[in-house]
Amino acid sequence: MTPDAVILRYLQIVAPLRCDIEELCLLLSADADLLARWLKLLDIPADLDLLQTHIANLDAHERSALARAQAWSVLPIVGSARLSLDQWMSVLRAACLAQLLVDHVLQEDRTAAGDAYANVRLRALLAVSGVQLLHDQKLSALIKYRGTNPALLEDALLEIRVFAVVDALEVGREFELAQQLLGLSRQTLASLLEDSERAASELVARFGVGLNSERDDNAAQQIWLRQQISIMTEGMVDCHDWQSLQAQHDLVSRCLFPRPPLLLVNHPDSGVLHVLGYPDYAIRLDSRTSILSAAARGSNSLGVSDSDDLAVVDRLLLRELNTEEAVAVPLQITNGSGLMLVALDEDSDIELQAELYVEHLQNHAERLFEDASKPADEQVDNGQDLLEQFRAAEYNRLREIVHEANNPLSIVHNYLHILELRLQHEPDAVEQLELIGSELRRAGEVFTRARDIPLKTDVDVVPAGTVAEIDLAPFLENLVELFSGYASNAGVDLSAQTTGTVGVLTTQVDKLSQLLNNLVKNAIEACQPGDEVCVGARAGVYRDGIVGVELFVEDEGPGLADDVLDNLAGAKRSSKGGDHQGVGLQVAFRLAIELEGALDVRTLAGQGTTFSLFLPRVPSSTAG
Repeated sequence: MTPDAVILRYLQIVAPLRCDIEELCLLLSADADLLARWLKLLDIPADLDLLQTHIANLDAHERSALARAQAWSVLPIVGSARLSLDQWMSVLRAACLAQLLVDHVLQEDRTAAGDAYANVRLRALLAVSGVQLLHDQKLSALIKYRGTNPALLEDALLEIRVFAVVDALEVGREFELAQQLLGLSRQTLASLLEDSERAASELVARFGVGLNSERDDNAAQQIWLRQQISIMTEGMVDCHDWQSLQAQHDLVSRCLFPRPPLLLVNHPDSGVLHVLGYPDYAIRLDSRTSILSAAARGSNSLGVSDSDDLAVVDRLLLRELNTEEAVAVPLQITNGSGLMLVALDEDSDIELQAELYVEHLQNHAERLFEDASKPADEQVDNGQDLLEQFRAAEYNRLREIVHEANNPLSIVHNYLHILELRLQHEPDAVEQLELIGSELRRAGEVFTRARDIPLKTDVDVVPAGTVAEIDLAPFLENLVELFSGYASNAGVDLSAQTTGTVGVLTTQVDKLSQLLNNLVKNAIEACQPGDEVCVGARAGVYRDGIVGVELFVEDEGPGLADDVLDNLAGAKRSSKGGDHQGVGLQVAFRLAIELEGALDVRTLAGQGTTFSLFLPRVPSSTAG
């Protein structure tokens, strides 16, 4: 069971974004519970160098989150922390002894041993604690042969014999087995036991564990306070400027302190400490009289008491806190400096709460300093950056689709040409094939335009199509002929109708064909067998003083639903099912605008829908 004091030290190491990986791994190598969880998480054997490499490769935020989760998974809820610390020390001494025993036996044959025994201490630590890792064969061997009759181990691998000696510490047979399995005298083992005690104590001293009984006793309280502060400061991750960070700080700190502490920050190259929320105050970072300036330059917390010899600016800030005594806790930031000034309170351990709170606060301050230090062109919103990545990915995907779609189109074109040659004696069939070929060529041009769109569309430029004159009556008849087979399969009666002499229209033919194709196809799909769809044109139509024609597509379908009418020109989910994407109407409305026209709709539930397209006889882009 990992002691509270060890977990506390572990959390202190992993808290900063600039986590000391070497220090973290050294602590993990001293605790079986935490070590085992990391090895299982990373799916690696007990190897200190490998552990350090894998942890260093983790993202800083990911590492911090995983580390905190590991701490809570081993935190003892019940039991004596002091007793647990004694047990932890005992296991650590045994692990150190295992490494010393191997090193002693191999002292004259280091070259032959190589790195095979470099991690004996880690495996012994896990084995003594009964930890099993299925992916670590050497550790599995220690566990498998643990408790075996010593007489059966005399020719076993060195590490298995060494572990048998270490395991015998618990029952007092270590001297006997050291002689039997390793050929070591009592005096030699006694000396190695002293060395193991010293090695374990040096590790513990480096971590600061077990040296302060008062601090160790309240380690659990500090852990819970740390967790509470961690949860309360989660909202700071959404703060992207000093103003929002200061507002979030004021909110969170009211739960921890009698009054919100003051935040003083030194922006890079300014040489001045600014008090967030108090623009009238500024302290030179190199001031020789201000204690607050000294605290910002240093790494230790400094007490501040109101007195006649205190710098006036410091005294004024104490007044802002309505206190005569405070503590200045520095912010350890790479690209800047700062401090938190918090009023002292006799009824609570303010200094401890302040230090724990600053651990989290300074990470967010560091992020703001890093953002401020970036060139302006690199300060891009994360959401915008993700959008650009998505655009680039979709652009590449679209080019690939267009490329692949053109291949079967080319094949169909070739077969159409062959059919035209074979059916030269049947004019009607040739005419239909030419119509199909024209539509396939138009589809290919649509694909090509899609492929050639710019990666970034800072300016929305609509490419102009080819403008030509068309005779509307035969144009609509060809449209009906094109969809006659599609309508017949659906059991729908499709016809063309013109009112008056509709004559000639000057327009972008490809776009008009695409628009009407969408409307006719939608109309057919909306109808039931036996319904009728009519495509037609009316002459003599005026709109806003402009002479034009009205093209229409009329169906006897169920009518358009209210939710479709509410967003008629926008993207919508198709109600037709199957592979329909619900973008046909969106495309039609866009094309109507590009043709300088207007698309209207009349619909009635159960009685059908009519789309009417007004187009000028001659578009303004070609007039005059």
